[in-house]
Amino acid sequence: MTTRSLFKRGQRVFFHYACLESDKSADAELWHHTDQFSVVVKRISDCDESEVGQMYVLRFSDGFEYDVFASEMFEDENQWIKEKIELERLKERRREFVAMEKAEKDEEYKMDIDFALYREYHK
Repeated sequence: MTTRSLFKRGQRVFFHYACLESDKSADAELWHHTDQFSVVVKRISDCDESEVGQMYVLRFSDGFEYDVFASEMFEDENQWIKEKIELERLKERRREFVAMEKAEKDEEYKMDIDFALYREYHK
C-alpha cells in the first residue's frame, strides 16, 4: 500500500470507509458516506499518530463532518482503485501460498502414511 503524504486543508479527497460496514457500526453514518469525495477541514494534531496514524476531519457534500484515518483518504478515485487492485493481488497471492502450504503438508502426511503402511507390511 502507498504511504500517504500529508493532506492539506481545503484539499478535495476521495474517501473510502475501511471499518465495519453495517448500520450497527458506531460509525454507520460515516459508512454511508463511503466512496465519496470530501474536503479536508483540518488535520487532527492531538491524536497518537504512532498508534493510529494521521487523522483528519473531512466535510462531505451534505455538510456532514467526521474524523477519519489518512489510510481511508485518497487523492482521487483512481488511486483507490489502484490500491484496491493491489490489495486483491496480495490477498490472492496469500491464498495461493496457503493452498501451496496445505498441499505440501498433505503430501508430507501422505508420505508418512505410505511409510507407516510400508513398515507395517514389511514386518
